[in-house]
Amino acid sequence: MDNSLDIKKESIITNLAKDKLNLFFIILILTLGIFLRFNDYNGVSYGSDDESTIPTGLLWFYPHTSYPGLSGVGEPALGNFFVGLGCMISGEDFSGVSQIRPMFYPGRSSLIGEALAKAEPYCFFPIYFFGILFLIAISLFALLTLPKYSATFIISFIAFSPFILSHSRWMHVDIILFFFVVSALLFLWLAYKSDKGGKKEILFFIISFVLFALAFSTKLPAAAHLLFAIFLILEKYKSEFLSTLKKSFEKLGLNSLIKPSEGDKLNTKTLIKILAYSLLSYLLVLLVTFEFNLKNIFATIQTYNSHGYNINAFGLTSKFYLGFIELLQKINIFDTIVFSFAFYIMIRILFKKNKTKFEKFALYSALYLILLCLLFQIVMMLRVFFIFAIGFFFLASLIFSNEEYSIFAVLRIKKVSLVFYALIIVYITFSFTSALNDSPYFSIKNPIFCYFKSEECLSAYSNSREVANLVKSDLNDNETFIGGGLMIYYYTRQDESLPLYIFNSNFNKQIGREPKIADYLQYYHPSNRTVRYVIIEPHEQESYGGEGGVLLKGYIPLKTLKIKDKDSAYLYDLFNLKKR
Repeated sequence: MDNSLDIKKESIITNLAKDKLNLFFIILILTLGIFLRFNDYNGVSYGSDDESTIPTGLLWFYPHTSYPGLSGVGEPALGNFFVGLGCMISGEDFSGVSQIRPMFYPGRSSLIGEALAKAEPYCFFPIYFFGILFLIAISLFALLTLPKYSATFIISFIAFSPFILSHSRWMHVDIILFFFVVSALLFLWLAYKSDKGGKKEILFFIISFVLFALAFSTKLPAAAHLLFAIFLILEKYKSEFLSTLKKSFEKLGLNSLIKPSEGDKLNTKTLIKILAYSLLSYLLVLLVTFEFNLKNIFATIQTYNSHGYNINAFGLTSKFYLGFIELLQKINIFDTIVFSFAFYIMIRILFKKNKTKFEKFALYSALYLILLCLLFQIVMMLRVFFIFAIGFFFLASLIFSNEEYSIFAVLRIKKVSLVFYALIIVYITFSFTSALNDSPYFSIKNPIFCYFKSEECLSAYSNSREVANLVKSDLNDNETFIGGGLMIYYYTRQDESLPLYIFNSNFNKQIGREPKIADYLQYYHPSNRTVRYVIIEPHEQESYGGEGGVLLKGYIPLKTLKIKDKDSAYLYDLFNLKKR
């Protein structure tokens, strides 16, 4: 077996053809992974974040007075553009989006809610599409860089990971971000391993920086990848960089601060050209995606920070491990064992004398992840943690390589193929069936984590469309309801979102507390309607000043919404309450 981890000259197809059994498993994994991503296509509905995500995307296609990203939580709006494009394909009229007030969500349902309810499948399609693209991109990345068994594991992990599956179904732009980041890392690797000064090298670096810029234009934290990409360029051209640095120091009379290097005689023009072209490409993409106005970038960062995310704040923190803990919560037992070996492999490679290029690439990426966790609290959020953890995952997968640090070498396993394929069959069977049983919500938690944090592992499913359907058929024109969340107003009674907000806000200011059910019955009459129904979810024991718990414990609901055989919401008829 080839001991090198670097890319081979043969094509991917040629390499896979040499091991037809491995090719079979990769095809099977990809087929099952794609099936999970489309299974029960209409099983998810709009969620609370969509009040920001979708209008931001639609604004690209209608008149707007400011950068679309400033209309929501203050994020770059490229990912939202693709969501908006999906909605627009439906042919519905979303022109009311031009009337929305930046960062003010009540009332948006009356402007675009009815159209969004009709266009729901179209709006979700870009998320499904990028979910497939991400699976393909990371599979290609794995096949180009990793030994065959390591690549098979990574592909299966991404195909069946509940975290990835959930983001391939729900209305979040994170899956679009994941695609851009992995694609950028793939081209960064291709550039890093290319011969110095070749045409392919500079092309790959430019493509990588373009993709990193697209990632930044989707989510702000992705900007940190720019430093990693620059570091790899300088690491590859270390001699040239040190030579240039030495000459600069000599001109300043500080030549004693740096030792002479073998790069003194090397041409640094290639290094300068790569940095210049790559950075210019990065800046050009930002200009395009931020509507040719750099002020939009700073305004977006300022708005984002106003929500408390504080992406610019940094400083050493002793809780750098929280990102890894959150990862532990979202993976299965098998993954937990594999990823635990990443630190062992990292140490082994760190002290290895003759590192391959890919070992360096993965090691630098993993170390950069740890550095970011030490300096930036936002990286502890799994959605942010993940975009910097690709190298860490690839490093962990080397447990299945044929290197001296692999589990096969450590345990002195001779029948490597037999053991690996037995493991992967168990892994596929367990991961696929677990995901399928939880489809399309994918809220599975790691049982090891749940043993210590059982209160955080209670499965809870919600579907705004189904909650709306729970009450729709019972409503008369002169009646209304309370509860169920704000997104329910995108499916029914679109005109009541703003009146509800005004009532709750004024009541709180004047009385000094949240309104109870009796207060809604007496004072809340939107469009001269009377509150008759209340929707309460099982966890809302303390809602309405504790009256939610009274209803849940003491009265029989008119209707119960069950999702995956679990109670998701209850509908109570306040005019006909029946005690238990």
